[in-house]
Amino acid sequence: MMNNLINNTYKSGDLWVFIEINNKKIEEVSIELLTPGKNLAEKIGCKLVAVIIGYENNMFLDEIKSFGVDEIINIDNIVFKQYSTANYTDVFYKLIKKYNPQGILFGGTFIGKDFAPRLASRCKTGLTAECTDISFSKIENSIIWTRPGYGGNLMADIICKYKRPQLGTIRQGVFKKPKKTTNTNVKIIDENINIDVEHDKVKFLQKIENKKATITKIEYSDILVGIGNGVANSANMVDGLDLIYDFAEEIGADIGGSRGAVKSKLISEKYLIGMSGKTVSPKLYIACGISGALQHIVGIGGAKCIVAINNNPQAPIFNYADYGIVGDVYEVLPLLLDELKSYKIKALE
Repeated sequence: MMNNLINNTYKSGDLWVFIEINNKKIEEVSIELLTPGKNLAEKIGCKLVAVIIGYENNMFLDEIKSFGVDEIINIDNIVFKQYSTANYTDVFYKLIKKYNPQGILFGGTFIGKDFAPRLASRCKTGLTAECTDISFSKIENSIIWTRPGYGGNLMADIICKYKRPQLGTIRQGVFKKPKKTTNTNVKIIDENINIDVEHDKVKFLQKIENKKATITKIEYSDILVGIGNGVANSANMVDGLDLIYDFAEEIGADIGGSRGAVKSKLISEKYLIGMSGKTVSPKLYIACGISGALQHIVGIGGAKCIVAINNNPQAPIFNYADYGIVGDVYEVLPLLLDELKSYKIKALE
């Protein structure tokens, strides 16, 4: 009978956000999701519930309270000190059977992408992955999950009309973190759910830190310089690529780029911006030699100001840019840097 409740459409049930703990820190995207979560909960007419699974969670509860949630479901057990797909799925599935949430938001992290699909399969419900927006339809009584489709050539609105809960993973950096509130009157539900760890086929043996791993989380960069395939096609590329990195360092920017830049081995795939990469929302995005394919535009939709530099005046990127400069990147950047330095000097005088 309980399984039928999971699979059938019903009007009751709250909206959940999975709070992911990684390296004894709350993942930024988990807090970001409380912003659309609160908006959806208000439109649906239900409570916003944060669900945290881990060990020694007390250190995180006050912070979660401050972001406007109505309730926190707290699963605190040494079993969850290390992430395990099987154990997380088992405990979350039991929670779902008990509380019947109508929707759950997961961050598009490695854990979210690994965990959410298995949970969806267990619940026999749908999962929309890599969403860039979410809303609610009163007509359909369903969450609308928006994500790129057909190679980024269109944006698809997806609903899970006949199954509950509705599940989706949302990219990091798509939403801003909610403002903190002074209301700490948040109900905390401590759940003690037994898990048969012997059924877990994956055993944690040892964690080895990679001390050389200093990957910048470009999803949270204020200033970004984007490198495109047009940079590789420039006659000045061999000597000029360092110029781009020097320019970025001078203005305090991080580096990202398009799929073309990854294919040309100008940047690592870890810094790919777009439909199959990161979603960014910097205050300033300087696109260097980027044509402006929709796959990339999807990833920079949150940028406050876009400056495009391209030697092709017909490049689609100019349709999205706030400021466009037609010219060779390696000729434009030194001039732009001189202007910025001059502006700084004048500002100080």
